Amino acid sequence: MDNLEFLVQEITNRLLNHLKESSPKQTVYIIGDRSKQINLYEFEVIDSAEDAEKILAVGLTVDSILRIANLCPFNSDEKEVIDNLLAGRTVFIPNEDLNLEHYKQCSKALLYKELLDKKHKLEQFGVQFYSLGTLPNGIKHNKETFQPFEKTVEKKVSKKAKLLTESRLRSLDLEDDSEFHVEKGTIITALARDYLNRRRITIIE
Repeated sequence: MDNLEFLVQEITNRLLNHLKESSPKQTVYIIGDRSKQINLYEFEVIDSAEDAEKILAVGLTVDSILRIANLCPFNSDEKEVIDNLLAGRTVFIPNEDLNLEHYKQCSKALLYKELLDKKHKLEQFGVQFYSLGTLPNGIKHNKETFQPFEKTVEKKVSKKAKLLTESRLRSLDLEDDSEFHVEKGTIITALARDYLNRRRITIIE
C-alpha cells in the first residue's frame, strides 16, 4: 500500500510540474527603451499592443509623463501611450519614472499638489503605476483598434481619429481664415486650439 501511495504521489507531482512548465506566459508589449532592466521572466515580449495582455511604458522622463497627462505628445513614445489609452487599454508605468517624492520637500505645496493631480488624471485615463519587479496582474480593458489621423482630400479628420495635436494640424497645411471639420467627440489639445486660433481657422464639429 505504501508503494502504491508513493507511486500515486510521484505521478501527481510530475503532472503538476508538467502543467506548470507548459503554462503559457502572459504576453507584454513594451513602449520605449526595451534595454531597461525590467523583471519580465514571467512574460513573453511581443510586437503587437493589440494582442498583448499587458502594455508597459518604460524609460519615460517626468516631462514626458506630464505631457501625456496634458494630451500634448512630443514624440512617438508619448503618442503611442495616448493612442493605447484612447483605445481603452491599461498602460503600466513604473513609479520610479514619476518619483514625485523627490519634489515633495523642495517644491511649493501648490506646485506639488498640481503634480499629484496630474498623476491622478493619468490614473483616470487608464495608466497604472507599479514598482519595478512587482508588475501587477492588471489586464487591458479591451482590444479596440485605434486608428491614427489620416489626411483627406477635403482636409477633414478621419472619422476614426480621436486625438488632434498641433503637429497633426501643421502636417495638413491648412489655409488661414478657413474651416476645419472634426468628428464629434475628437479630443483637441490646447496647443492645437492655439494653433487654429492663430490661423483664424474655425472648428466645425
